[in-house]
Amino acid sequence: MQIVIRSIRSKLKITSTASVLFFCAVVLAGFQLWGTEAQAQSNYFTSMGCVNCHMAPVVASCNGCHSHGTHPTSAKSTINVAGTTNKASYAPGETVTVTMTGGYKNGWFRATLFAPDGVTELARSTGTASGMGNSTTYPATLTAPAPTTPGTYTWVIAWYGNKYDASGAAFGAKWTPDPNNTNTGTANAEHGWEKVNLPSFTVAAATAAPTISSISPTSMAQGTTNSTLTISGTNLIGATLAFSGTGITTGTATVTATSITVPVTVAATATTGARTLTVTTAGGSASSAFTVTAAAIPAPTVSSVTPASLVQGAVNQTVTIAGTNLTGATITFSNAGVTHGTATVTATSISMPVSVCSGAHRVLVNVVLS
Repeated sequence: MQIVIRSIRSKLKITSTASVLFFCAVVLAGFQLWGTEAQAQSNYFTSMGCVNCHMAPVVASCNGCHSHGTHPTSAKSTINVAGTTNKASYAPGETVTVTMTGGYKNGWFRATLFAPDGVTELARSTGTASGMGNSTTYPATLTAPAPTTPGTYTWVIAWYGNKYDASGAAFGAKWTPDPNNTNTGTANAEHGWEKVNLPSFTVAAATAAPTISSISPTSMAQGTTNSTLTISGTNLIGATLAFSGTGITTGTATVTATSITVPVTVAATATTGARTLTVTTAGGSASSAFTVTAAAIPAPTVSSVTPASLVQGAVNQTVTIAGTNLTGATITFSNAGVTHGTATVTATSISMPVSVCSGAHRVLVNVVLS
């Protein structure tokens, strides 16, 4: 027995070069077999009969095959079809956008969005790469209006395709065969949907639109600073304010369901005339008329007249009046015997030549704005 073993070892040593060549031949044969298998898989779209329905100019798909479009790897032991909504809460009827992911290869498939019952179809993909329409690629986007009734909803998304690898792949609890496309007895296995739940979202009750019953005051003058404006109405919670035009700003508002109080400032340069005040909430908006008026002209004051008196017969004697708000003032005297020449006027002073006729009596000075 030992001699036989040694004899075998001896033969192995002698034929070592031949062994290497044999190993290389095996590797090459294996590579050729692998290459044949890879090529066969790349031709599945034809060999499995997909082209019988998805005819030219269709683009061949990997994701349209169940193992590629719904599983994370070729092990096909788990499902990775998933989706998200763009928001967690919606207004009644607001558009819900769903993004769907899954699979581990490229290519088209059909995506479908269902209501919570998993039966009522809300949307499906619309591309044409399948040759029959309704195709998309990952990540897929579907949209549908939110329900109009407030509540919490869990929609369902689904991959739709060919379940040819049923014998070796895991399927979700919501796998649903397509009763209209079973392909029984043909090269194609059954078609159907791999359905999964989306994260739940809520539909909030519709918010009633605001109303304005009154505003006070209804107008403010140019140059007004932090004057309180009061708005009365309904459904005012969360309201924001806006005035048409420019030159009107607001401070921090105090808001309740029925009133808004807010400090308002009107720039001195704000254009006068009609404006619109608009109150906006999540439920809508309401408007009321508002007016910007011209700034009031302050009354003049006189603090002194120098000199305080003139003699009869005085001619072109300079008289200076000091005070405030004198810009634009005109001068009148209560005695017809007193006249004046051209006055130099500033906000705080008036200087002018004054003459008194020989018959004039007491002089009274009146300062009047033009």
